[in-house]
Amino acid sequence: MELYPNDERAHGFAGQYYFGQQNYQKAVDHLKQSTEINPDYSSSYNMLGYSHRNLGNFDAAEESFKKYIELIPDDPNPYDSYAELLMKLDRYEESITQYKKALSMDPDFFASHMGVSNNYIYMGEFDKAKENCEACYVIAKNDGERRFALFTLAVANVYEGNTDNAIDLMIKRYGLANAIRDPGAMATDSAMMGNILYEAGRYEEAKEKYEESLATIEVSNLSDEVKENAIRVDLYRQGRILLMTGNVEEAKAKAMEFSKRSNAANNTFQIWLSHDLNGIIALNEKDYKKALDEFMNSSQQNPYTFYKLALAYAGDNNNEEAKKYAEMSANFNALTSMNQAFVQKKAEDMLATL
Repeated sequence: MELYPNDERAHGFAGQYYFGQQNYQKAVDHLKQSTEINPDYSSSYNMLGYSHRNLGNFDAAEESFKKYIELIPDDPNPYDSYAELLMKLDRYEESITQYKKALSMDPDFFASHMGVSNNYIYMGEFDKAKENCEACYVIAKNDGERRFALFTLAVANVYEGNTDNAIDLMIKRYGLANAIRDPGAMATDSAMMGNILYEAGRYEEAKEKYEESLATIEVSNLSDEVKENAIRVDLYRQGRILLMTGNVEEAKAKAMEFSKRSNAANNTFQIWLSHDLNGIIALNEKDYKKALDEFMNSSQQNPYTFYKLALAYAGDNNNEEAKKYAEMSANFNALTSMNQAFVQKKAEDMLATL
């Protein structure tokens, strides 16, 4: 940007970087500069729409996505992006219409097939969501698409409370990765199975899956950096299991080690996770003000964070803020989000009591 201050691509890439860091206002600033330099630079309108959405500027987001459609009306992605916003706004039928427009441009645009299923999930029409996923699995062109369909199907089953079915689907997904010996994907699938079992209160089984996930990375040919990342994240997972099985002091020790190591690595996402672990420990000890501080410093694009904030505010006798964050959690409407599957009913049940 210093060398070429009037290059729309430089500001566009900067916007994408800040978006990835969840610094959405800086993302908007650079993406707007990009579109001011070149009003026909379509990709920046896409990211501008997502950035405005995550700031809660929904009118501006809708305007950006409509401009994106106007610039490249024969491309499926603008309709897919706009559909995702409409889903976020509970405008499910309109969202499905836009997803179908994307598929009319390109019947193989797989993300839009999964978007249709997601809308059905949020509408509570789980059978339709699952039928669509199963049909898409059959027409999938590669393992990536098959894995996407299986994951969305697993999410639908978690919403319905079918833990065993969700695990079976994740085992099938793991099998696709194992067939081509992809350790990164295998470790991800094992960890997700651990998360599903953790949420079902099956902590020993979850621990086994987390151990399996780490071992897959450690014996692989992946880089030392990837292995160090996996070792750090395992501290978070161990800490959660220890806390839920009553080993509070050991959980605190893991949390302290994870915080120290994630900060030393300057890994933004793991720093957020360290705050989350500290927060759930504080919740467990009824230290609600500390919990609020920790959760405010964890990921703000996670419906589970909002639910935990609601719990902390309720514990601190601030029902107004508790209700606000419970609503944000229940209505987060993320695209194919296992975390929302874990937390939506909890948030809805909490709202009924506030």
